[in-house]
Formats: sequence, structure tokens, C-alpha cells
Amino acid sequence: MQEVTLKAGSTFSWTYEIPDSYVDGYFASGWTMHSQAIDADSGAVVADLDPQWVDEVTTRAVQVVEHDTDTWPRAVLVDVLFRRTEDGLKLTTETVSVKLERQVSRVMP
Repeated sequence: MQEVTLKAGSTFSWTYEIPDSYVDGYFASGWTMHSQAIDADSGAVVADLDPQWVDEVTTRAVQVVEHDTDTWPRAVLVDVLFRRTEDGLKLTTETVSVKLERQVSRVMP
């Protein structure tokens, strides 16, 4: 499991590279993507995220960005779920563990 540490309130950005065992464009049509930030302790959904392809043609990498993590708890888990529309087959990325540290500066000049 990959681990990321960031300051609470900072932008979370994570890019997942699709393994080479999938050919370019494998996920280009007939698949949907879904991602959530989950509280690592309680399992509660913290945020619904919007994964996007870095390049929609090759589908080699997917990026998840959340600009506001102010309400996220101290430990969050994130992954991306791919679902094939024709038969419901589900594939998931590795999970990233996000640890949020307290932010020291609170006022922007």
C-alpha cells in the first residue's frame, strides 16, 4: 500500500499508472470509474472523488484530485474502482493511505 502524507486542508493529488499487462486503450470504452475517500478507522465515506484519465486515448494513468481536505480525518484510504458496463466485472487499483498532519499556518496574507 502506498502511503502519502499531507497537511490538512491541502490539495490531495494521486496518479495511478495502469500496469503494462493492459494494452493501451483497454479502458477507453465500456468502463466506468469511481473513487471515494474512506475514513481508515470507521470506514465512513469522507468524500466522493472524480477520477479522470490523464490521457483518455491510451488510458495509461488515472488521476484523483481533491482540492479541499479541510474536513478529512487524520487517516484516509483512497483507490479507484473500474466497472465494465457489459457484465459488471470490477477491477480496482492499489489503495493509497493518506495521513493528514495538522496545519500550522491558518491565515493567508
